[in-house]
Amino acid sequence: MQEKNSGAYLFVCFQNDENGKDIEKLFYGISLDGYNFKALNDNNPVFTSYLGTKHMRDPFIFKGEDGYFYLVATDMDHCCGWESQSTIVIYKTADLINFDDGIVVDYSDFKGFEDCNRAWAPQIIWSPCHENADGSKGAYMVYLTLQKKSTANTIGTVLYKNFATDLMDKNTYTIPEYLISGEEKGEYQSVSAIDGDIIYDTVNKRWLMYFDGRRISQSVTGNVEGPYREIQGSPFEVDKIEGSNIYKIYDKEKWIICADGRAFGTGFRFAQTTDFATYKQLMNGVDYSLDFTPRHGYVIHITHEQFKMLMKKYGGNLNLSL
Repeated sequence: MQEKNSGAYLFVCFQNDENGKDIEKLFYGISLDGYNFKALNDNNPVFTSYLGTKHMRDPFIFKGEDGYFYLVATDMDHCCGWESQSTIVIYKTADLINFDDGIVVDYSDFKGFEDCNRAWAPQIIWSPCHENADGSKGAYMVYLTLQKKSTANTIGTVLYKNFATDLMDKNTYTIPEYLISGEEKGEYQSVSAIDGDIIYDTVNKRWLMYFDGRRISQSVTGNVEGPYREIQGSPFEVDKIEGSNIYKIYDKEKWIICADGRAFGTGFRFAQTTDFATYKQLMNGVDYSLDFTPRHGYVIHITHEQFKMLMKKYGGNLNLSL
């Protein structure tokens, strides 16, 4: 959810230490302009998951309809292997500092997904027109990459969606269904894909999803729920990236897309668009900068008050003010 007028930018991520071992915890970075980010808390974690594996990858923060923020992440210890889990974690916070309420959602509990062995990079978006089983409208759409052991060698990892009227109540979650599709003989078939990030393209009045780091898809139905189908074009010239995220620069018709290349030794990449059709590659150290080493980061807008609270708690010696 984008704040109006102006504020700051919060970068949420997990990291790697100097020895290459994953630090699967929540880290924060802060920016005043959306291009240059500084680590908060002296580049130490601001939160450690206390549920599931007690490890956290691919963190994403979403502001709910109730005014609370929700932190959702992959619940995985990479040392156990890339096909070792079927769970995500969701934590609720009012201030982006205290994460006191959390749940584990296990996708192997859903019918048809009993052999799920990957649940990666979850994100959340509000779907106001979603029709719920009780006849009411409006639900949270949780979308993520799932893999089932039985189909790992055929369709592989696939982007799915399911819906919940209450993110903290697992009983309100629906059975997952395909999010991105390809057309074959008039029917929609699954397409292997990871790391989706959905945004509304206000220039062309359409829903877009950035995925696989470098690919873009458009909603076939014209609403946020999709399904989505890939369109031509890429925001990045390089191909070894993942975990793409797009956000708007305050008070400007400019959007930044950033993607994680650190898993491939290339560092984080930034690009910029004004029309969601053409993209300008930005140069690290010239057009943008990060004084920390994020993995699969996500940027959200924060208000002046939230900025002040985070700086008071985690700012240390940083000389930043709005």
